[in-house]
Amino acid sequence: MAADRRVAEGLEHIKEAEKCMKTSFFKWKADYDGAASAYTKAGTCFRTAKSYDQARQAFLKAAECNAQNNVMFHAGKAYEQAGMMCKELNDLNRAAQLIEKAGHLYREHGVPDTAASTFDRLAKLLEPTNPQKSVDYYMIGSDITECEDRPRQAADFQKKAAKLLVRMGNYDRAVEVLQVEKKFQIEGENGPEVSRVTVELVLCHLARGDFVAADKAYKDAYGIPGFPESDHCRDLAELLDAYDENDQERLSSVAARPMFKFMDNDYAKLARGLQAPGGGEGGKKKKVELLDEGIEGGMEKGQLENQEDGADEEDEFAGGLC
Repeated sequence: MAADRRVAEGLEHIKEAEKCMKTSFFKWKADYDGAASAYTKAGTCFRTAKSYDQARQAFLKAAECNAQNNVMFHAGKAYEQAGMMCKELNDLNRAAQLIEKAGHLYREHGVPDTAASTFDRLAKLLEPTNPQKSVDYYMIGSDITECEDRPRQAADFQKKAAKLLVRMGNYDRAVEVLQVEKKFQIEGENGPEVSRVTVELVLCHLARGDFVAADKAYKDAYGIPGFPESDHCRDLAELLDAYDENDQERLSSVAARPMFKFMDNDYAKLARGLQAPGGGEGGKKKKVELLDEGIEGGMEKGQLENQEDGADEEDEFAGGLC
């Protein structure tokens, strides 16, 4: 019953809006302001009644009236509301189109903060169904905040985009985005976040199989205050060393440490899945080569394994007892 009353109330507002739009001999111009207000009220009533299709139509007409009246901020708000009604109707493509239009209107008419938050919400909306489009919207948000000289906010948009790219397995593009994020974090003098980005860059480079780039990203971070003494630095050094030595067992062991384990889930998963370049036989291969050399020289396996201990004892007394 309450929903029926709200629908009836919405229809009354529609009639009021249509009356405002009429012209006559004594009324040469439509009352766009009055019509926009009435259509907005109608849309609110329909939305409350969960009559989303009627609400969508009402908000679209409100947007058109506001645009005709050159009130672009309110036109954007109406388009955004119409987009949310499309979302309720499971028409995400149309929802994205309308909300994107709202975001551009906000940006073009001097409301960058609202524009950035609009693209942020739109990107989150599309993450489960269209992550690539979501990345594009995060990039727009970053561009808006960069123009407003807000590097930390711009970095946050890049961070969200990079995480999605890693989730999609697009490591090449993720590296590009992370490098831009790092630049913004440096501009924002956000040392801890620069260290985090460095770890993520190294992981992405290793996932691409590019040890040289990973090592360079690690060494470039030495200029960051506090990085050389941090856990990030120590654990990354060991991770890179294990990868370079082709030691899969050690690589997996380092990747299981708390620093990697408690990263964002996409990066923690990336760390766990790292593979040494040659199948991970490097660590074992050295031991096998030593054993083979000893056996070929007539030395028993047990003797070879104890050779190092014996050598240490000989060195200790190499100069005599005195």
